[in-house]
Amino acid sequence: MYWRFVSEFLPKTQQNMIRAEWGDIDNRRLSIAWLKDAFNKGTLHFQLLAFKSNKSVISRYYHKNACMSNGGMLEAVTELVLSLYNVQFAFYSTLNLRMEPVQAVVVEPPTTPLVKVTRAKRRKQTDNDITLHSITDTVPATIHESVLPTPIDQEIILDELVRSRRNRMHGFVDRFSHGKSEESTDSTVKSADSFEHSIREEGLDELAMDVFIEQGEKLLKMYNVYERFAVGTPQQRLLTITDHNIYIIFQNVAVNEGSWLGGSEDSVRPTISYYVYSVIPIPSIDYIGVGVDAQVIIFYSKKSSEFQVVDGDKKSDKICAVSTGDKQLGNTIIKTIGKAAENSNQSSPMVFTESTPYTLILKRYLTKELCGSPHLELNYLSLVYWKESSAFLDSCEMEHTGYLYRRGSKMYVFTDSSCKEGEMVINLNDCTDAQELDLKRDCQWALELILPDGNLQLQCPSKEEMYKWLQLVSTALNSHGEDEAAACMMLITDTHLVVAQEGEKCFNDGFIRTLVCISLPDIRSGWIVRTEIHMVLLLRVDDHYQWFFFRSEEELDRFITTLVYFAPRFANVDRRFLTDIGMNTTHENCRKMLHRI
Repeated sequence: MYWRFVSEFLPKTQQNMIRAEWGDIDNRRLSIAWLKDAFNKGTLHFQLLAFKSNKSVISRYYHKNACMSNGGMLEAVTELVLSLYNVQFAFYSTLNLRMEPVQAVVVEPPTTPLVKVTRAKRRKQTDNDITLHSITDTVPATIHESVLPTPIDQEIILDELVRSRRNRMHGFVDRFSHGKSEESTDSTVKSADSFEHSIREEGLDELAMDVFIEQGEKLLKMYNVYERFAVGTPQQRLLTITDHNIYIIFQNVAVNEGSWLGGSEDSVRPTISYYVYSVIPIPSIDYIGVGVDAQVIIFYSKKSSEFQVVDGDKKSDKICAVSTGDKQLGNTIIKTIGKAAENSNQSSPMVFTESTPYTLILKRYLTKELCGSPHLELNYLSLVYWKESSAFLDSCEMEHTGYLYRRGSKMYVFTDSSCKEGEMVINLNDCTDAQELDLKRDCQWALELILPDGNLQLQCPSKEEMYKWLQLVSTALNSHGEDEAAACMMLITDTHLVVAQEGEKCFNDGFIRTLVCISLPDIRSGWIVRTEIHMVLLLRVDDHYQWFFFRSEEELDRFITTLVYFAPRFANVDRRFLTDIGMNTTHENCRKMLHRI
């Protein structure tokens, strides 16, 4: 394969590691080095899946008659590589085989029995391992002869590879942690415990009857997670992990008002019921894709099976995703799933954290949005609630282009540029979607608003104006009031801070819409407000305040650590500061909305 093609799917850090391990070589040898590296690490099958899903990239680098352009042949090769997953490869770097002066030493062989060498547990020890014949003196090999490993060396290398593979499969949480100190471990446990859902012993029977599908299932953990968070319509769920299955459920708590009459508060017990949205059997998981900073966990089913889901008319799906909103919570969930598989004597699902399909979708979006390099680095991602407000209390946000005016969440259409005679008023909150039109024959830049009573097409004088109006409408799509925050994802690159939302079918079509894009040098100042419920970050950018509500204090600290260059501009303040700048009402309304979800 062409190295230029392969590098489209590899992070920059991984490319540098391959070059460092295999030396400064040309692109052809880099292609071979990547193939050997993928075999050694067992990632070739997953990377081939990424190749299959990006036919447009293949067409840019390969001729239409090339083998890579043949979908059937690529599918067959992918299936063949899957059958080699359990094979342990050990390709050596040619960098270590260069001709260098080697000191030749003649070792006098002992006359007593040699001590046996520790071998793999699967090999039986024989008498020949304990007692060996004396070795006669031999002349050492010349410098120009290659010194090949002995059978004993090969066994030791194989043992190391097996142990390394076992650590990757059963201890994959270690790959997520950036520190091994006790302080880091305690912080992880503390953050994850705050999102763990506890259940009373008497409630286990109700849970088993309403949720569990297999007899004798043992509950391990329950975590508070979300579905459809980045879409803008977050739904709170309970991720329930047993020793056989993973369930995504909703807990309904009801209290009969009549039970309060004539009884004390302690004697009244609520009625708890559960509604199952997804059932994910652990053996049917092909692999788990962990998004950037473990904010999103995506389960992919095996080719011969599907997950049970309840989503309208859909009864099954091959993909199931949950949003954590907290990096440490995501790592803890992955660790718990590994323990669940171990307790039931099942093979642990493969876990991938780099070059996952979702990560590639995000990078393609950022490359297009920022007009940057295809190797653009995504330094930070967090699921947050976002709100934009004007920095001038007495002014109302307004935009004007040609015959259009936007004031707040209303768009006014006039008959001419004098804006004296109105034609119609559009409530942007009523729009269900906004999309760019491809009308090159009639006009170059146009957008379409999807309204309840029909679609409306608008022509813009420039590409920049079109994207500006698309962004304004996208901001209003999930805003139900002047002081409500929108659920979204915040992404940080080396140059920009981007707030965006996923489309309804983002995992399939890769559609992501931009809410706001901020150049990092444009951040004038910032304030950190730590309240009793949520952590708030307030940024001043030009004439607007940008509000960000984080799920945990650790997520806010991660943001500050990522933007360490801008950290001196962030001041820690209390809630009284919001009153001083006249923004306390906005914060209270956002806080109440977050508390309800």
